[in-house]
Amino acid sequence: MDTTDSAYGDKLIRLDTFDTAVAVDPSAEDDAKRRFMTLILQTAHRNNGNIGHVLRATNTSGEVFAVKLLKDNAILSGQAPDRSAEQSAAHLANTAALFEEYRHLCTVSHLRGFPRVYGYGSCEDDPLILME
Repeated sequence: MDTTDSAYGDKLIRLDTFDTAVAVDPSAEDDAKRRFMTLILQTAHRNNGNIGHVLRATNTSGEVFAVKLLKDNAILSGQAPDRSAEQSAAHLANTAALFEEYRHLCTVSHLRGFPRVYGYGSCEDDPLILME
């Protein structure tokens, strides 16, 4: 099912996995899942980076976030990319680089001038970072 609203360039996504950047009290885990795991990506608001895209997203409560995805993701294309062995190896290396970026962002997230990082997850088997 295509969940893209072409008039606005919005796409509703539900994360398959999500790990918060900070520990969450087990009694508040369901609230965290509701807050972070269903997002509306605003595909018209996209900044290109070296290995990825940064998109604006909102949750069901209207909170605004930034989502960083790899460039060769299935989330925006709507279908799993058909990758050669070389492209699959590059995708795996980029996935590792994105996770490394997430780890570094977590280290500096509390400092002024750096975005607050909410967590790392996946959608349609593609990794993503959720931040402010």
